[in-house]
Amino acid sequence: MSLRRSAAIARHEIRILRRDPMPLVVLLVLPLIMAPLYRTTFRAALQFGGHPNASGSDYAVPAQIAQFGFFLVPFTGFLYFREHIWKTWTRVRATPATPIEIVAGKAAPMIALGIIQIVALVALGEFALDLHVHGELPAIAAVSGVYICCAVAIGLALTAIVRTSQQLNAVGFLGATVLGAIGGALVPLSTLPRWTRTLAPVTPQYWAMRANRDVILDGRPGGLVLLPIAVLGAFTIAAIVIAIRRLRFDEREVGWS
Repeated sequence: MSLRRSAAIARHEIRILRRDPMPLVVLLVLPLIMAPLYRTTFRAALQFGGHPNASGSDYAVPAQIAQFGFFLVPFTGFLYFREHIWKTWTRVRATPATPIEIVAGKAAPMIALGIIQIVALVALGEFALDLHVHGELPAIAAVSGVYICCAVAIGLALTAIVRTSQQLNAVGFLGATVLGAIGGALVPLSTLPRWTRTLAPVTPQYWAMRANRDVILDGRPGGLVLLPIAVLGAFTIAAIVIAIRRLRFDEREVGWS
């Protein structure tokens, strides 16, 4: 694998992002707007749930990371569908880059966007929204990093399964919203019906929010994030396996537009 070829593909994707900043708006600007808006609502929910001294940002910031971070799923898929819509996929495949190098080059900017999103939200929370991190910040960073990789991997898997950009759009964004709601990224799990709390552990958002709750709200030892990291890692591996088995770089797909 050549890092140089992957880096060239990544630079190309960054140039396109500069021309079409919509992913930047969705992934970076919107969560910075939504976190302050949800702050008061989440403060009331946290106080009702047994955290009388918690700031609403203690839940709002992790929730926006979990919710908007999962929007990396459809945006990762769009990187591939766009090549077919623009009819440039053959040109990409004609380069010396191998499939692994192409995937790495396209995934790197998405992972970088996810990391920037986390840093921006935490910085906003710390300096403007009274965010309190009672536990170990490196533990939260580790969970968030694995979560971002999980979202990008699921984006690859979804790209390998769906057949049109409309399907990707519907499944990606609707799925992120529904799974975020079930996983506790939209409202605390304690306020949801019992059946949703039963389903919650099947969502990546649940494990990200569980780790954040343990470390940020409860100030528990960082070692407790090992289980969420392991589960998110399992989601990531499963998605990569699906992508490897289903994603065919030499196929001429139909219905991309």
